[in-house]
Amino acid sequence: MSESNEVKKKPNIYDGKVITDSLGRKLKLRDVSVLDAMDLLEAVGEKVSHPTNESMANGSLYISAVDDFLLSQPPANYAEFRGNIKRIGDEGFVAFFKYNLECSSDDKDKKPEEREKEEIEKVKK
Repeated sequence: MSESNEVKKKPNIYDGKVITDSLGRKLKLRDVSVLDAMDLLEAVGEKVSHPTNESMANGSLYISAVDDFLLSQPPANYAEFRGNIKRIGDEGFVAFFKYNLECSSDDKDKKPEEREKEEIEKVKK
């Protein structure tokens, strides 16, 4: 019996999902392709080479709208990228990364704070 070459797609936890940040704004999420990530790199170049900036930049790609304001995704240039970051704001990023952490956790029984602490410890290693 031969192995299947079929690629199994993970369930999409982002596309169309709406999360709320601490300001009460609705952030609409979207799925991101490899091509989107490449386009982002082309638009921002070396300006996001620090790991923290890379994480924020990649995270920004998943947010397609803040309230009813559509973001340019992927951004065509650095100015559009900065506009997206400003529109999302700190509160939007906190909401997105918290949602992402909750969805990616292998241990759903742990409190979000415990999972966040574990993720921080992994990054430090």
